[in-house]
This record gives sequence, C-alpha cells and structure tokens, in this order.
Amino acid sequence: MSEKFTFITPFFEWHGIGYLDVILQAMNDAYQKNSTLPKSTERFDSYQMQEKFSQNGELECLERGVYLLPLNYQVTIGRSSRWKEFVSPEKQQNIQESIHKTSTNYDETKEDLANLVSYLQSAEDKNFPDYQWLKKNWRHQQDLWHIINEFSIGTQVAWYKDNSSIYKKSPQIEFVELDIEYAQLHDEYRTAKILRYWLAEQNLNQHAYVNLWGAMTSFQIAFHYLSWASPRFKSAHLVKCINEKKSNLQERLTPIRIEKANKDLLVQLRADDLDQYGLSEQQEKTYLWLNKYRELGDNFTILLLGARGVGKTKVVTDVYANQGRDVISVNCAQFQSNPELARSELFGHVKGAFTGANENKSGAFSEANNKTLFLDEIHHLDKATQSLLLTALQTDHEGHFSFVPLGSNKHTKVKFQLITASNQKIGQLAELILPDLLDRISQRTLEFSPLQPGEAICGEFIHVWEKMDFKGALNPVEHDKKFLDWLTNIDRVFSGNYRDLQKIAILCADYQRCSDLLPKNISLISYVESTWRQITASRPKDVSIENFLDEHNKLSLKEITDEFKAKVVRAAELYNGDIKTAAKMLGITPKNLIEIKKRVNS
Repeated sequence: MSEKFTFITPFFEWHGIGYLDVILQAMNDAYQKNSTLPKSTERFDSYQMQEKFSQNGELECLERGVYLLPLNYQVTIGRSSRWKEFVSPEKQQNIQESIHKTSTNYDETKEDLANLVSYLQSAEDKNFPDYQWLKKNWRHQQDLWHIINEFSIGTQVAWYKDNSSIYKKSPQIEFVELDIEYAQLHDEYRTAKILRYWLAEQNLNQHAYVNLWGAMTSFQIAFHYLSWASPRFKSAHLVKCINEKKSNLQERLTPIRIEKANKDLLVQLRADDLDQYGLSEQQEKTYLWLNKYRELGDNFTILLLGARGVGKTKVVTDVYANQGRDVISVNCAQFQSNPELARSELFGHVKGAFTGANENKSGAFSEANNKTLFLDEIHHLDKATQSLLLTALQTDHEGHFSFVPLGSNKHTKVKFQLITASNQKIGQLAELILPDLLDRISQRTLEFSPLQPGEAICGEFIHVWEKMDFKGALNPVEHDKKFLDWLTNIDRVFSGNYRDLQKIAILCADYQRCSDLLPKNISLISYVESTWRQITASRPKDVSIENFLDEHNKLSLKEITDEFKAKVVRAAELYNGDIKTAAKMLGITPKNLIEIKKRVNS
C-alpha cells in the first residue's frame, strides 16, 4: 500500500507505554498487507511482538505517530500513587508469573522487583521512584515492560525513549505536551477544547487513526465529540485495541486485536453528558434519536419541527452527511408560487414534458436512491404536488417508493430515508398539508426547541465559527470575555438562531481583519450591535401566508397581497418570459399576468 498512516493516542492511563510499539507494529503489518486495519481474526501477542520489534523496529508505513501528554507529565503519577496495591502479595505473584515467561533473566529481575518493593515500603515519599532510580537499580530494562504502567508518566516516556527500537529508528514518533494539567483532564469539555486547538494546526488525512484504548474517559468523550462536531476531524478514524486476556494461565500473553470504534458519541452517551456542549434538552434528544435511526437503518419517515434557524438542516447534515451518508436536500420554499417547478425538481421530467423541457432531467427522488432525501419547509408545497408526493410514498413490500417523472408513463422505483422539516407547529401544519400526507411523513416526529441563552449559545457559536473557518481571525468567544458576556446575555440584540450566529461570526471576523475600514475606537460589541440594527432594519419582511395567519404577525393584508403579486412575477420570469406558460401554470389569463407585472414594476 502506497499510502501511509498517522496514529494518534492519548497517554495510556491503564496500560504501559510499551503497548504503543505493539499497536504501531500491528498497524504497520496490516498496511503492508494492503489493509487499513488488522483483520478482526488476527491476534498480536504483546510480548512476542515486543521481542520482534526489539530486533527490527522499522515501520515503513508510518507517516506520523503522536503520543499526547498533559502539562508537566514528567512529575505526573498517571492514575494515582498505588504503592500499597503494588506491594501486595497478590500483585507480586501476578507480576512474577508474568515475567517468568519472558524476562531476560528471571532470577535477577525477581531480585530487582524485591528491592523495589522494599524501597516502596521504607520510603517516606510513597510515589513510585523516577526513572533515574530504575536505571540505577533495575538491571534488565526491557523487563520493565511488565510493570511500566505502574510508574509516573515521565518515567514511562523516559523508559520508552531509551528502550524502544521503534522510537530510535522512527523519527516520526512525537511526544506532544498539551496545554492542560493532568488534574484538568477530568473536565471533558476543557479536554475537547484543548484538543480542538491542537487539531486546528494539524492536517489529518483519511488514513489518520486515533486510539481510545487505555485512555482516560475524558479523552474518549472528547475525541468522540470532536469526530461529530469538528470539520477538521471528520475524516479520522477512532480505533480501540482490545486486550484479550486468557483465562488459562499457560496462555497469559495477552493477545491484542484492533478494531474501529463507533464514532457516534451520541448513541453511546446519556443526554446529560451532552449538556456541556451547548445543546438544549430537546436538541440532545433529537440528535440521539436521529443517530439511532441512522444506525438501525429503518426506512420510516421522520418529521422535524422547529422555528426558523434552530438547526433542523444542521442536525440532518451532522447526523447523516458527516457520517458518510449522502443527503439530497430540497428547500420547498422555492416552490411557493411555482408548483410546476416543484414537480419537476422532485420527480424529474422527460424531454418535451412542457415548454422549455429540452432534455430529460432526474429529480430529487432519483438522486436520493440509496441515500437520504431531506425536504425542508415541506408546508410550502401546493396541494396537487402533495397529492403526487403521497402517491409516490406508498411503499411496496420491499420498502421502495414509486413515482412517475413529468411527461412519462413509466414508474421508477427508489429507496431512501425520507426526512422532512417545517417551522410550523403541528396544529398549523395540519391545516397546510393533506391529512394522509402528514400522517405518512410523520411516522416519527422530533421537535426542536430554540437555542438557549448562556452556555448553549456559546457552544453553538463555537461550532459556527469553526465551520466558517475564517483565515487570520481568532474566535472572540475564546479570546474576548466582554464579547462572551454579551453573547450569552439574554438581553442581546439578536434572537440566537443559527443564521443569526453566522451573521454575528462574519461581523466579528470583519472587525478583526478589516479594522482599517471601520470607525476609529469602536469596540467589537458596539460594531456588532450597530451593524446588526442596520441589517435588521433593511431585512425584508416575511410575508408568507402561513405567517399572516399567525396571531402574533402584524403584517397587513395589503403587504401580503403585494408580496403575492411579486411572487407571481418571479414565477413568470422563471419561464424566461414565457407569459402564456406561466399564466397557465398560475391559473390566470396571460392578460392578467401582464397587468400584475406592470403594477409590481410600477
């Protein structure tokens, strides 16, 4: 295999660092056999491999190996100072049985082990001795393999650098000290934040593997979170190196197998584990349910309900598109005044189906075959198109949908996951969508609540900022406390949906990168607020019929009528000035359409 792999692992909290060589060797062997991972049936005996790579040590397929460490790891005692456990008779017997099979000199190593126990029982400082003590008092350094995980992280790393032939022959193995103390690693959100900073400077390709085996729970949660939320990390693979201990004492050599870990954090953790990542309770549940449905592969329809901008499109992208399943998205709002266009976009048409249909066109139904079809703002479809959609969604015994392209008499069968969305409440939706169709598209209904103030807004702003990837700008949430306080204040000038957060992010980036064009001595918050008021003042009013029917809407009937006229004109323009076709589509005479166009243009 010509491609090389990158391997990243947090420091092993539960296993000695010597396992790093075992894993790297196993991965390297797999790549030499043209496989991205060792086969599940293969087993890699740790001690036998230790002997193998102590003689060889060259990893031809390794591009980069990274071992992540906390700050001041030299004096960090890993899991804890467990000297009482270490000197117990049970522990000693266990170690002696292990070293008896593979030690360089069993008698000498057993004697060195006894000296270590004596040292620990008599020393005032009950932390395990540093590497200098071991180098002086332990005669066969390779035999520390059996107990190296008992020592401080610094001792483990020093031992590895002195004794690993892979490390000595592989300059691509790095030890990276993260900007976080060991005691802070128990905070999963802080850990994820630090890892995100580090990952932002990395260029990971599709052959990057992150090991979760033996790592602290915080690292595992953080990497799962990043694999879901960070666009820079979505191509990486999470793996676990399973340690399969044998019950038979004669086979205690601990074989290892390497397998992919489920990247889907959201089906593995409880909803309350996600609180710190900025999701409302209903958003958490929606993510969890959608992930579960995707994992199970059930072919029932899902309806997402929530106000504009709360992230309905984002959740579908996160759960499906970012997890390797193509999503065909159609925003039905574009069809409000153009039902003919809706039918063509959804079902496709054949050449000659209508004036302007100069060639065959495949619609969203065809394109979504074996994928996911997402119909957003579905309430904007006219009743005739809804009826066609209902007919198409009647499935056969194998779960296929059947439809007929415009101008054709042949049925086409497809199969996909259908997800629809609307910003209307279920009661209003029942008045806008045919009852049978609503029943068909809502086999499962999931609701979104608006983004919450405080930490939730902060977390979502970070997501938006990372996705927009501004060059030469720093995230103000992480570098400007005044902006953070303003953003999380419930009395801020914006409502807090995703589109608002995107606009706010653009203004923040402009403030940092275009300072020469801004008024002098204006603060970030003042600039954002003043510009935001200008944006909202010039923002066109939403005058859809549905909003007119909303009791909280303050639009007049004249505004609604004028907007309808403008939409009629735009519909006509879609047909390149073919007034006759457009008028027929709208159910009016060409003369009436020409008259409406004159009024709008005047």
